[in-house]
Amino acid sequence: MIGVGSCPENSGRLTRGQPGGSTNRIDRSAAKRHNPPGRSPFARGEGPSRSRRRNARPSFRVDLIVSAVVVRAAAVLVLQSHTVPHSTYEHGEIAANLLAGRGFSVKFLGADGPTSQQAPVYPWIVAGAYALGGVETPRSLLILELGQAVLGGFLVVGVLWLAREVAPGWPWVARAAGVIAALHPTLVYSATHVQVASLAATLLTFSLASAYRTGRVASLLCAFQTGLWLTVLTLTDPILGLSAVGVCWAVIVGCVASVIRQKQGIHTNMTGFHTTEERKPRNQQSVALAPALRGEGGVRGLSVDSDTAIPSPDPLAAKPGRGRPSSNSTGSHFSQGLSSLHSSRSRSSA
Repeated sequence: MIGVGSCPENSGRLTRGQPGGSTNRIDRSAAKRHNPPGRSPFARGEGPSRSRRRNARPSFRVDLIVSAVVVRAAAVLVLQSHTVPHSTYEHGEIAANLLAGRGFSVKFLGADGPTSQQAPVYPWIVAGAYALGGVETPRSLLILELGQAVLGGFLVVGVLWLAREVAPGWPWVARAAGVIAALHPTLVYSATHVQVASLAATLLTFSLASAYRTGRVASLLCAFQTGLWLTVLTLTDPILGLSAVGVCWAVIVGCVASVIRQKQGIHTNMTGFHTTEERKPRNQQSVALAPALRGEGGVRGLSVDSDTAIPSPDPLAAKPGRGRPSSNSTGSHFSQGLSSLHSSRSRSSA
């Protein structure tokens, strides 16, 4: 017949009862106790508070990136360093020679010709700004410095990525590192001059973050990306090519951390498996006693684990009509329960 389950989750919902019993009424009072009227599920912490916190994290990251760009752009506009003449040093001279068709050259100590005094990446970026706003004009330098302000947002992205790779279980570390990268005065000031510091710091951060990811996922594509970041970094500032040692160390650390996490997951799964195996004899005894308990009128809330759970009997379901069940049926159910219990104990001992 149709009865009502005794667990709170099934209150107010029809479930399959015991055969031979009468039709039971829906226990609406239990449902009201479980979810009282006028009480919102948000008051019990069952609302989407977790999802809201999860959605707030990307918003925090976006606000942090925007703040980094805005602070650097404000510093550029306040300091007006783009109006200072002859403030580009060798980078500007090489960029002007590139646009004039004289190649990657500079005049140094009276000699004018090709040079390796500077790495090639940043002078080409300066040449691009010169092509847009004119050679060493305030307009071109303003374009370059505002571009470096936008690059500060990418630096924050790289720092957040690196912090998540290094400390995945500590989100506050990523937030603190992101705030420092966005608002540190030295990093903000570096965007107001024609210098390679902002670009080099961003590339170094992405190289290390990609190295940690390569060790964690052991992917050939990630290894290629790490090598690409390191190559561009070396062509931007050659002395930072020494960071290859740190990149290799980051790959090793990421690989070791991945192996440790996998072993911890295997240990957790095996612990859960042994716990389930230990519960089985107790569940078998509970199942064996169930007929005797039903014969005595039923005991609600019988604790049985979910893998061998039985429906909790209702005292009204055992009545063939009105009144208490007969003593013959009670004795027969009790004897059946005892025999089942002895057989289950013998099987478990065997």
